[in-house]
Amino acid sequence: MIDKLIARIDNSYFPDVKSVEYEQKKLAIIRWIAGSIILLRFLQVLYTVQYVDQFQGAFLVGVVATACIFFFTIGLFGPLSTIAAIWALAKFDVSFEVVTLGTNIFSQFLIVLFLASHSRYYSADALLLNWKNPIGRAMAKLYSLVGTPSRESLKFYYFIGFFSYALVSFCALSFHILDENWVAGRTPYAFFPAAFLSKYYPLFREIVNNWPSVFMALSIFLTIGQSIFQFSMIPLAWTKWGMRFVIFWGFSFFVASLFFVNLSYLPHGEVLSWLAFFSRVRKRNPIVLLFDDRCNLCKKSVRILKFLNFNGSVEFLGLSKADDLVKKHNLDRNEVRVWLYGIQENNIYKGYDLYIQIVNSNPLLWILWPLFFLGRITGIGYKIYAWIANNRYKLFGTCELTYPVPPYVPPITSVKHSFMKGVLYIYLFVSSVFLIHEMPVFNVEVPKRLAESGLSIVNQGMDQTLYFFGLITPMVFNEDDLKMNQKFFVLYRLTEDGEELIPIMDENGGRLSYFGSDWLHLTNHGSDLLYFCTTMKHQRSLIWYDADDFYKPDNYGDKLMRRLIMVDVKHRHLTGSQTYRVYIKENNCIYGEGPEKFDNVVIFSKEFEVSNGAFVN
Repeated sequence: MIDKLIARIDNSYFPDVKSVEYEQKKLAIIRWIAGSIILLRFLQVLYTVQYVDQFQGAFLVGVVATACIFFFTIGLFGPLSTIAAIWALAKFDVSFEVVTLGTNIFSQFLIVLFLASHSRYYSADALLLNWKNPIGRAMAKLYSLVGTPSRESLKFYYFIGFFSYALVSFCALSFHILDENWVAGRTPYAFFPAAFLSKYYPLFREIVNNWPSVFMALSIFLTIGQSIFQFSMIPLAWTKWGMRFVIFWGFSFFVASLFFVNLSYLPHGEVLSWLAFFSRVRKRNPIVLLFDDRCNLCKKSVRILKFLNFNGSVEFLGLSKADDLVKKHNLDRNEVRVWLYGIQENNIYKGYDLYIQIVNSNPLLWILWPLFFLGRITGIGYKIYAWIANNRYKLFGTCELTYPVPPYVPPITSVKHSFMKGVLYIYLFVSSVFLIHEMPVFNVEVPKRLAESGLSIVNQGMDQTLYFFGLITPMVFNEDDLKMNQKFFVLYRLTEDGEELIPIMDENGGRLSYFGSDWLHLTNHGSDLLYFCTTMKHQRSLIWYDADDFYKPDNYGDKLMRRLIMVDVKHRHLTGSQTYRVYIKENNCIYGEGPEKFDNVVIFSKEFEVSNGAFVN
């Protein structure tokens, strides 16, 4: 049965893998991006800890978790550091109370990277594996635990990652259909103009106010499309156009979420997962680069270009071995010796134009495109290249003619079919546990029955196992989310000139970046310790309480607000007496009609006195 399932996956319309080497290089680049995003998030939280006494005891745990992510990012002891990184994600979130769906998506993704041996290239391990000594042999044995994937096994691992995401999405839909706003197609209509969850809420409010019917029709369309996507992702993989729909809709949804919705680093993980699972590195019409293999500069340049040539867009051929190609295209051998030449089908590129073509063909070099374009239109690039080409022997010297040595291949075993079967067995078992544990018809009754039977430890084990695999049902885009925008706080510090807005929430309840620029679009006030651990908890809890009760001394709202105020006092090194005033505002943005539904009314206010770093009242 398992063999048939693996064969069924291989026969699906899930994109085939063209080259294991190029895929692993692609994954290595994605690893650097993913690791950098996670590191930034961790460092933001650790920076904020100095202002929140409650979490300073967990600082060391945070440092260890950050070190695990760093080792994962640079690809040091890849198989081990990847498992450590999955642990670090979960441990960090729990320790600092910043649990988020984004972590679950990254956990799913990191498991795929582990199986795919992502750190074979562009990593510290890539250097260690080439050592022909005990260290190199030990590294080869470490990688042999998982094995070098084949094209078929790599496609299988990608599908497992996709399957995990699809399972979570299906479970999420099972909760969506219990929400009256989702069933009515109103969720996007209410969500995008809502300040707390939407980055550009003023734009969407303008659209809702001027074209409500059009936006409602779009809302219904998006709800239907998302429901189809979440319900049928897996079966659609066995139809050509269904697979195309899943890829297109998913990527569009993730990119839109990244730029328009406030979800911390969730969409970042989704975009990277989709790029890993569905984008394929294909070797199409490579540029054959002819270079002088007696020139030191040429050989050094080629060495750099080879390292960056992750997609096989360039093939390198020394002039000493290129006689046939030189004759075929009627090239002057002395010209080829002075200038780098590139041949792509019947097109011939020379010197600076060749470099421009190489930059265009390799996404890793696109960052240099403006510089090369400027050199092209001004002519400066051609002049600099010509001067270096004509003086390269004088500047860099010549060397003896050498021929490329075949690259050393570490003795890493290939993936065995039995290993793939074991992976599938594990995922089928964990998926079954997930469905039993998380589906609406089970998720209350199962823990209850286990507790009544004295088997609470079983429930805890299921929780921890599912969390490791990233299988947690996302409770997002529901009525509670929408209600966070109907009642919200705005915090001010009182000065001689009046009220100074503390940049946590704007006057409409929109999130601000307290710690400065937000170039990654996390929209988390500059730290998830302020967002998930503070403002998110405040907004969710405020739904169920009257503001008067919520802000009574030592009640939840009062404690959370004091945390924010103390962060501001410590961060800005404020001394002496300070007075802060919080307002609770309310509107009818979900179910109201007309522009007035966005009008805010102050329903509560309270002042907090701080003197020399301590609360007076």
